[in-house]
Amino acid sequence: MSTPLIAALLSAAAGVLFTGACLDRAGSNASRQPVSAPPPMADEALVDATVTVGTQDLGPMPQSLRAGVFTFAAVPPGSPDRLLTTELKPGAVETALGHFVLRHAQNPDDAVRLVARLDEFLIEVDRSGGVLTFGFSKIPRWLSSRPNDFSPAMEDDTTPVAEVSPPRDYEEWAGLVERVVGHIKSLGIDARYKIGWEPNTPIWAGTDREFFEYYKYAVLGARRADPGAKVGGPGVTDLPPLKPFIQYCAQPPLPELGYDRLPIDFVAIHRFGAHPHTTYDLIVNKSRLWLEQNGYNANATEVYVAEWSDPPAFLDPAHDGPYTASYVVASMVAMDSAGVDLHSFTSLLDQERSESTEFNGSFGALTKSFVKKASYNALHAMSMLGERRINVTTDDDWVFAAAGRDGPDRVTVVMTNYLPRPDIMRRGAIEWLLLNGHTYAELGALGGEREVMDLISGRADPQGSSASPELKRSLVQLRREMREQSSTVNSRAKRPTNVQLRLEDLGWTGPARVTEYRVGAQHANAQANAAAIDQIVNAERQAIQQRVLQDMSRRLLAAGLSEDEVRMWDRFADASDKRRLREQLTGEQRQTLIRTVDRAMQILDEELTPAVERINSRDAVRLAPIRSGNVQIEPGKAFPVRMLPHEVVVLVFEKP
Repeated sequence: MSTPLIAALLSAAAGVLFTGACLDRAGSNASRQPVSAPPPMADEALVDATVTVGTQDLGPMPQSLRAGVFTFAAVPPGSPDRLLTTELKPGAVETALGHFVLRHAQNPDDAVRLVARLDEFLIEVDRSGGVLTFGFSKIPRWLSSRPNDFSPAMEDDTTPVAEVSPPRDYEEWAGLVERVVGHIKSLGIDARYKIGWEPNTPIWAGTDREFFEYYKYAVLGARRADPGAKVGGPGVTDLPPLKPFIQYCAQPPLPELGYDRLPIDFVAIHRFGAHPHTTYDLIVNKSRLWLEQNGYNANATEVYVAEWSDPPAFLDPAHDGPYTASYVVASMVAMDSAGVDLHSFTSLLDQERSESTEFNGSFGALTKSFVKKASYNALHAMSMLGERRINVTTDDDWVFAAAGRDGPDRVTVVMTNYLPRPDIMRRGAIEWLLLNGHTYAELGALGGEREVMDLISGRADPQGSSASPELKRSLVQLRREMREQSSTVNSRAKRPTNVQLRLEDLGWTGPARVTEYRVGAQHANAQANAAAIDQIVNAERQAIQQRVLQDMSRRLLAAGLSEDEVRMWDRFADASDKRRLREQLTGEQRQTLIRTVDRAMQILDEELTPAVERINSRDAVRLAPIRSGNVQIEPGKAFPVRMLPHEVVVLVFEKP
């Protein structure tokens, strides 16, 4: 329960946070009433885009339009798992086993014990229609070929080489995977097992051949535990490394299971800063081409964008605000259009937990204390689409839309006015060339990305380059289109976009109730209230800090650490002190300390839940209706709607 101090702070801050609204006991706006007015109408003299909603039933809502999320850590009890399976309609939910199981497990039995902590959550996600994916991405130190190498695997990353090196014994590695998959199978879950995490970067400390063996033996273990287990990988950060992975898998037999090649049930790729019009088309195009060329059934193999977000930087204020919310909707619509089967947004929770502020610019739909960001509200908006998808079209490059139906009397439309950054425009230009018959080798012969962009932008003359005549013509055409697109994006960034929403036929005529929701600078955007939220959460943390420290001290002392060693906890939050402390402890003591830290974080999160739930209930933070009204539905009727740059608009039409 919140302390009296926190209750007072909540009440006092409400005027700053929520424009004077009083907090009632349930934390809701008891005095708020819907505004009896239709959605704001745009100036019909200027229509930038027309979105047309039809009545064609396109089947059940696909996983590509559901809220897929990625998480590095075990989901703690309380708000996050409840939100994921109540407010959101989960899609592909990836749990990175490497980070909270393989890193900490002392043996196969311990690995199963750690996974079992999530059983209730996993079953609930499965019941809610989500697709559970488990990522095998690390090696326990007791199974590592370099167990004592604590140096960072790559710059600006604390992951030690020991955890991302090849196993010292591949058969033992297969046995560990077999135990984990066996437990998950016992839950009755139809899961996917993603093997590998960005092995084309230094975060994999072995060779390509060693990674391929890592994949092979993980497949062996998974299929021994569950002959029907869906396996795939490799979670690369770019398309070209996917090709040799597929080529390798097509060659070695797996006689232990009677296979003439390694199975690939899905290909997984990570993509940050994608261009909605080109990136996902290219991923699907090349993945299916390479699968087909190597004898796999491309149409039966899922394409999984296993991590994605924007901006690509680990810390960027845009992650916390409306830009990323708009990117979420645009990307989900684009992935669905391109034929991507599954996706997991990076990530459910903030990945950076050491900052004093909730809004540190980290990847995540929820802050470290589970406050809803704008990107969470975008996922929530897409979850409002309903159970059945209906057809929707847009005649504009930068207005993205999806529509769905819940029963015969409710239709929901989600739209966003997404405007890409210049670097995304550049990526899109190069991907357009690859989609239009040109090859990686052909572009590589011109130099790097900068040289190609010089030819596209006009800083260099294509006619004087070594490009083929066909490529020269493409570069000239692309230059013209890039200028037109840049002009449109720059213009739209300075003013609202006017959209005409045309309803061909909702299935009924006559009166309807329309309710409007928005995510943007002025709505469902906790970042706009960051200072007040930080005040509340930090005060609550301080109020419970003593309890956490006392519990931690008791657990460490019970594990045999001395009082001097226990006092090291005071410095543990600092990254350099953390590493020094871990290096001073024995392996068993180190694991005890890690588990204690994990337990302490759970206690803190559980204690924070009441205060955070009060914050999340506020209209300034949650996806809340901002107005509603009665309208008359007629076939072909248009509703002009004005959207600010990077704003998400949800309109729900209901028959009375």
